[in-house]
Amino acid sequence: MQQLQVLGSLLDELSGERLEGMFGPQLLERLTPLLTLQNRIAAEVARTVRQCELADAAEFDGKATMISWLRGHARFSQSAANTLVRNGRALEHLPAVAATFAAGAISAEAVSVIAPVAAPKNLAAAVEQDVDVAGIDEVLAQVAATTFHTELRTAVGH
Repeated sequence: MQQLQVLGSLLDELSGERLEGMFGPQLLERLTPLLTLQNRIAAEVARTVRQCELADAAEFDGKATMISWLRGHARFSQSAANTLVRNGRALEHLPAVAATFAAGAISAEAVSVIAPVAAPKNLAAAVEQDVDVAGIDEVLAQVAATTFHTELRTAVGH
């Protein structure tokens, strides 16, 4: 937990920096690592939410599910809570996507596009049809990290 306090302190320092007067290239130079960090934090949040779900942590606060906990305690919309929980579940079955997300190379939005691949019915169908899910995981991680969002949607749809 101390690491989260340090992270919070670092964010406080960043938010105190003056951005007014910075030129475009300076702002973009600042933005790029912030976006990577945002993705990394989102990956850690998804991983933690999944572990909370597996440990029934929501029950300690009187909630039946992590979706209801996220709605009640984090003030998430139903859609956002569902997406976060679904992403956490999917990442458990897609280690290449999880690693790429944890490295900050893909966004939570990209993971939400990929997540249906790891839905239980799709994983069961893949086993029945002898589909190389690990290979698909690797390809989707690469596509998500190197192409535009529309191309990722197309790749997942195939």
